[in-house]
Amino acid sequence: MDLADVWFVGNSANDGGAIAITGSGKLTDPTPVPPGPMPIGPPGPIVYDVRFYENTARADGGAVFYRSSNQTSVLDHVAFGSNTSAARGGGIAVLKGTLSLTESTFGANQATAFGPNGAGIHIEGTPNSNAKVVATRVKFDNNNGLGGFGVFISSWGEFQSHGCDFSNNNMIWIGRTPVAPRQPLNPLGTYTPDPNDPDINMM
Repeated sequence: MDLADVWFVGNSANDGGAIAITGSGKLTDPTPVPPGPMPIGPPGPIVYDVRFYENTARADGGAVFYRSSNQTSVLDHVAFGSNTSAARGGGIAVLKGTLSLTESTFGANQATAFGPNGAGIHIEGTPNSNAKVVATRVKFDNNNGLGGFGVFISSWGEFQSHGCDFSNNNMIWIGRTPVAPRQPLNPLGTYTPDPNDPDINMM
């Protein structure tokens, strides 16, 4: 799938309101290369300047569902706004494989199911398939979930933060005391914060 300068608005599906990547699927390098300098980043396919707005998943991944055994996929200058999932990951659900996000935003996404469900990104693997997100200069603002804020890292999940900003994200989980909304919720997975971001810490 080659993506550059594309908008996905108002789509719906069971998993991945706009896009579902499964099996050996991957997000591939756009052709031709979009104008302007491309940031130097990790190797692998790139999705550049794509917008996901008001997409809905009846289960996981309001905009994108990602469960891939292929190489790392890179999303650069991508915006996720007002997407909704009925289960995990209002913006993205990553259940297998690695996503690298750079200079991207997550705003006003929602995960509406009870339980631990990341409103912006939900990261959850299995003993045999790790799930990982590397985020560089990504902003998470005003994402709301019944069990997670901007990011929820669950079993066999990993989240690496480099210069990210978390603000105004809310957890609305009945029976559980909400914690500081500037921080990802990480009960079981691995969270590696940027040492230059002292206000973003593992809980």
